[in-house]
Amino acid sequence: MAHVFNHRNMNRLDDPERKKYLPAEDLLLSMGLEKGKTFLDVGAGTGFFAFPARRIVGPEGRVIAVDSSPEMCDELSRRSREANAEITVKQSQGREFGVEPNTVDFVFLGSVLHEVDEKETFLTALGVTLKPGGRIGIIEWGNDDLR
Repeated sequence: MAHVFNHRNMNRLDDPERKKYLPAEDLLLSMGLEKGKTFLDVGAGTGFFAFPARRIVGPEGRVIAVDSSPEMCDELSRRSREANAEITVKQSQGREFGVEPNTVDFVFLGSVLHEVDEKETFLTALGVTLKPGGRIGIIEWGNDDLR
């Protein structure tokens, strides 16, 4: 079984050093996220990528953040309310993301794939959420074990 991030370490996700080597907004823009799009952040944690995505897609767009951890979902919901940021937060169950097929323009996984056992099945399930012409963006640790 793959390692799953422990929610008790959520403060590590907000480390200022992480923001230096993972400039979220720049990365999402370089991957092609645009104004007005629907963005699905899988394994969203505390919203490291969801909040910059919200700024990019603007009021015409939509951000859906899913995480398997109820604690992470609660924290992201709290932060979203405090920031007055429209982010839909959902708890995922395995390969069930709570998102209708063909409704997402951009699926994003930020340092999540290493936590998934059946990667092909997982990515196929995510692909179903994509609109025609949609894209999947993945940022992952440099690890040969991801195959």
